[in-house]
Amino acid sequence: MRAAVILGLLALSACDRSAISRAHEVPERGWYFDDTKPGLLRLTYGIGDGSNAVFVGICNERQPAFFLTNSGRPDDIQSFDLQIDAWRVTFDVQGGETANSLFILPGEQSERGDAIEQLADRLAAARNEIVFSGAKGWRKQVPASPLISRFVKACRAR
Repeated sequence: MRAAVILGLLALSACDRSAISRAHEVPERGWYFDDTKPGLLRLTYGIGDGSNAVFVGICNERQPAFFLTNSGRPDDIQSFDLQIDAWRVTFDVQGGETANSLFILPGEQSERGDAIEQLADRLAAARNEIVFSGAKGWRKQVPASPLISRFVKACRAR
């Protein structure tokens, strides 16, 4: 499982940002959703300064796994929140010259101590939001439940 997610991340980080933009028509600013490939969910947010943040779900052996990566300047993304039902899981993303990555894998524990299988169940709930917060005070959130719910259900049904 971990190897599949790492391979997915390597494939994503190996592409240059302009190639990703051309291939997926990611807008300079705003959200782009791609759930057309079986076993893969990709949500891209164009920040507007030539960089973007990407939330990726990968289905492997009927188990969903998620990771976050950002490209561009290291101070673009400060934090990443998943609003799951009535509580929020926040992951701080520290700057660096290469893409920052957050892996959420089945069997691991979240900050609340919940197994990731339970986290995936909550991701399929009705009031999910994905929130990015930037170093310069910008904040963007998007309702993500239809996409994530469909992805989790399709993954488990394979």
